[in-house]
Amino acid sequence: MQLGTRRGPAWAEAPDRLLAKAWAPLSATLEGQTDRVVWMPAHCTLSKVAKRKLGDGSAMTVGDRRGNASVDVAAKEEAAAHKVPVKQRLMVKRQSEKLVAISKWIGTVTELANAFHLEAEEPGGKRRILRDSTGLGPKPKPKAPASRKVSGGTKRKLEEARGQGDLTGCARWERLRERVRERTRPTDVVV
Repeated sequence: MQLGTRRGPAWAEAPDRLLAKAWAPLSATLEGQTDRVVWMPAHCTLSKVAKRKLGDGSAMTVGDRRGNASVDVAAKEEAAAHKVPVKQRLMVKRQSEKLVAISKWIGTVTELANAFHLEAEEPGGKRRILRDSTGLGPKPKPKAPASRKVSGGTKRKLEEARGQGDLTGCARWERLRERVRERTRPTDVVV
């Protein structure tokens, strides 16, 4: 509180201030007299009055203790009056649990997609890891010499005939899809 009151009205009333509705009236009430707000020890008994010090170094008075007690009572009453209903708290809890579950699922799927082992198709039985950014088609061929380049019109005709992005006729793609389906099929769960 002390630090907030010292920052002045421009800080308290800033449109991006999360609690501007609380800071603005306080700032207006103080009218720049920030020394009126001091730290105070809380929950003190009458025997501790005059023995405890306030934030500005002065001794705590009976009036300080009474003022703090009345502020505590008012704060508790307001908190009880604006308590979030149980139904709403449960809804927030369920939504939070759902968000955590979805986040875990995204992490699991991302890990699987970035480290998917292909069956041994390479010469010598070598296993390969297929990442989600790795192309499924054949490796690109080295560029042809300038005299053998395909013209733009011929290239478009080849793409149209092949069906750009269509991998349904690719045996390797079909095997990969089947492996993904096998891994994602639900297992029998005994309840």
